[in-house]
Amino acid sequence: MNNDISAIKKEACTGCMACYNICPHNAITMVEDKEGFKYPVIDKDKCTNCGLCSSCCAENAPPPELFNHWLCRHCA
Repeated sequence: MNNDISAIKKEACTGCMACYNICPHNAITMVEDKEGFKYPVIDKDKCTNCGLCSSCCAENAPPPELFNHWLCRHCA
């Protein structure tokens, strides 16, 4: 199983750089496309499949219709 963000489509990326900033192995670089938008590219040789990038990715957040329910279930 792949725990990194490589399954997330470039078009879905917000460019927030959270994955880049959290990676302890420097396995993610931000590449700029022709429109100037930055998106992550994973170096598979450096990636340990730890899942930190995937866990902080906004694209992996609960959908808005479940967000309030998720907060209520997890708050004290």
